[in-house]
Amino acid sequence: MEQTKELTVLKAEVSKVQLSFDEVMKYSEVFSKSGMFEDAKDAAKAFVKIMAGQEIGIPCFASMAGVFIIKGKTTIGAGLMAAAVDSHPNYSYEVKKLDETGCVLIFFKDGKKKGESSFSAEDAKKALTQNTEKFPRNMFFARAMSNGIKWYAPGVFAGPVYTPEEMQVIDITHEEVIDPNKPNPTPQPEITNHVHSVNSIKKSETADELLASWSRTDEPTRSHPDVMQERDIKIFQLMNSCKTSVELANVCKATKPIIEKDAASLAAITEEAKKLKINLIPKK
Repeated sequence: MEQTKELTVLKAEVSKVQLSFDEVMKYSEVFSKSGMFEDAKDAAKAFVKIMAGQEIGIPCFASMAGVFIIKGKTTIGAGLMAAAVDSHPNYSYEVKKLDETGCVLIFFKDGKKKGESSFSAEDAKKALTQNTEKFPRNMFFARAMSNGIKWYAPGVFAGPVYTPEEMQVIDITHEEVIDPNKPNPTPQPEITNHVHSVNSIKKSETADELLASWSRTDEPTRSHPDVMQERDIKIFQLMNSCKTSVELANVCKATKPIIEKDAASLAAITEEAKKLKINLIPKK
């Protein structure tokens, strides 16, 4: 009952009012200067927290209190995740089980059952989940919710979502949602030929795919002029395909490790990002 009341309150706080870029900047400066938020002591971090909330209709203060930046990644409290699913026009969920032994959530899309997400005491031991002795139901619910969104309701957020509890025990840079019914993917070989590298970059449809391709390319091949040129072209294409400031920020952040050692490319892409940001508005 307490869990239901909490989620009802959180859902009531969800707002569809979108702020302009300047308004978000002003709020970010105020919140960061207040000193009340340990994980957002500068305006840039506060800006990311607020914009992440704006993407799913969460008001400023709720974003500052419920959206967290951990290990350089944005994580969202389980309550806000649940509120986002509950208020989504297509997705919904029901609590099938929630007690001291575990949690089972049922996820729906357009009224049809998509699947069940469970997290038990045994799962908590394997995952080294913290605070299960003090707050077992809260921890079980949080993990079942975040996993359920990844598996059955990915449309609620723009990408994978994590709770702060998950970030304490995993390295999400390498975390992958594995379908038990599919064989493990074959490891990709290292790229040591500039032609192969150029083709791999061209096939990249997202910043993460581009980063993965670049990570598999050896140092000498990265320095080939054709590879560097194709890399920059792909980054510009990804940036220009962004529809919101948050998407643009995510692309810039994901691709920065690829170009940070190339001063000329970094300067050109940074300048392009500034121009694009002026014409972008928060997603409605």
